[in-house]
Amino acid sequence: MERREFEGFGGLRIVADAFGAPESSPVVLVHSGGQSKEFWHGSARALAEAGRYALCVDLRGHGESGHASDGRYDLDAQVQDLRAVLSALPSRALVVAAGLGGIIALATVGESAPHLVSGLALVDVNIW
Repeated sequence: MERREFEGFGGLRIVADAFGAPESSPVVLVHSGGQSKEFWHGSARALAEAGRYALCVDLRGHGESGHASDGRYDLDAQVQDLRAVLSALPSRALVVAAGLGGIIALATVGESAPHLVSGLALVDVNIW
């Protein structure tokens, strides 16, 4: 496992744990609210063993990622954070996201960054 850092919206530090070879096809795993990147570690290990490059991302205000001093935890800020992670990868990623992370991923892919992903898998996402 390797720790990676990205610059999110407003310069906020976004932290991810990476598993596998960076030159392999990327899979970005995004947790739900109140969780952290460790939620996906088991899946990331399995993906790495299968030949993928898996990144487990901490959302802003969660785990090791920064807390927004300006209070920006809105969907637009979260979308820009995920877009920053996806933009930093050498190839298009498959995004797997749960709960709140799924809503963020859906907005990111659907509204601003479809060209940065190869696919999207949503887990337990409720949109009312």
